[in-house]
Amino acid sequence: MIHLQVIILVSGAHVTSDPQPPVLYEGSRLTLSCDVRAGSHLSYTWFHNRQEVTSLPTSPLNPRLLLGNTLIVENVTAEHAGNYYCIARTMLMDRRFSSSSEVNIKVKAHLSVPQISFTISKEGSSYRCNVTCRSSRGTPPVTFRLLLDNVEVGSEVSGESLVAWFPVPVVPGQDMGVLLCRVENDAQLLTSEPLTLEVVPVGGSVTVDIEYLYRFDSKMSAARLQCHLSFGTFPSFSWSLNGSLLFGCCEGSTSHALADAGRTLLLAEITPENSGYYRCRTKDSYDNASAWVESEPVLVQITEVTMATIEVIAIVFCCFLMLTLAGGVACVTRMLRNPRECVQSSQQPEERRFSDNFCIIRPPLPLSEVTSGTALKRLDSCSADNDVSCVDSDLQNQTLEITI
Repeated sequence: MIHLQVIILVSGAHVTSDPQPPVLYEGSRLTLSCDVRAGSHLSYTWFHNRQEVTSLPTSPLNPRLLLGNTLIVENVTAEHAGNYYCIARTMLMDRRFSSSSEVNIKVKAHLSVPQISFTISKEGSSYRCNVTCRSSRGTPPVTFRLLLDNVEVGSEVSGESLVAWFPVPVVPGQDMGVLLCRVENDAQLLTSEPLTLEVVPVGGSVTVDIEYLYRFDSKMSAARLQCHLSFGTFPSFSWSLNGSLLFGCCEGSTSHALADAGRTLLLAEITPENSGYYRCRTKDSYDNASAWVESEPVLVQITEVTMATIEVIAIVFCCFLMLTLAGGVACVTRMLRNPRECVQSSQQPEERRFSDNFCIIRPPLPLSEVTSGTALKRLDSCSADNDVSCVDSDLQNQTLEITI
């Protein structure tokens, strides 16, 4: 029996995508199909950015699934974006193939929760806050909206970046309300944390804390001075040494450095030249006409401080431990050598010893003897002579029996 197969040569290959248009967000499902206008007994090869898509686990499109003329990518990421095309071949005639045109797949990143902040500037006699709304992640275009006490006061469409600015009038020292920033696109709507719009002028007291830093060999090497103020939203800081301002102390200087927007002054080394009395002063950064608030002077100088190293602490601890052990051993040895000291010290004068290991308590006088005049005279004579034996000779082997 003869089987005949009709082979239709391939032609007109093209790619169709789901979704269409080929724009989707991270985590979505992408399905690409390689369709032909004509052809039979076909095989398909896919390409991503001019590189062949294979079934190997190392393929950049994992996880993916190749089913006939279909390429499926689950949970797409930014790495899956790019240009795709396919080649359809006639299996019995490998030289006959049709290549599709490229299809560009765009993968959008999800937006992050926006952050809100503000700065202040002075314009003439009035003040204005510049409110910033910013998302650290996402794909433009997005729309930012600013709300003050839940009332929209501004909106801006950002087609190139993920940041927007809004001017808001403000009066220093007054609570102007609560700010909220919202960002949205065709799939998300996110709102920032609330922020109170209040600018507190610099005021109260200013103090300076000093901390000395030491090297491993306990030698003083540096100092850190921190300026603290009672209140103030946008302070500007300045430092002085012995009444002279430290202008440009950090530009090209190897002994001074500023940190935390000028709040912290670092002395990389302490020398006679930079020793003395330091002061910190602060004022409102947005108003050049505001008054400075100055701290009390603090003295910075080289001091010899003896610091106990780990080795010294270890030696002292070992000596203390050895003394404690020696005292314990001496005490135990003394107790083992003189076991009868405790017994002898507890004996009463009325006890009578017969040996080193045994003693008896002398019996009391008989009631008849105690009440008789003879016994009393004898006791008086014994007491006058300090002779206890004269009483003992008459009282031996006597017992007192009392019946109640």
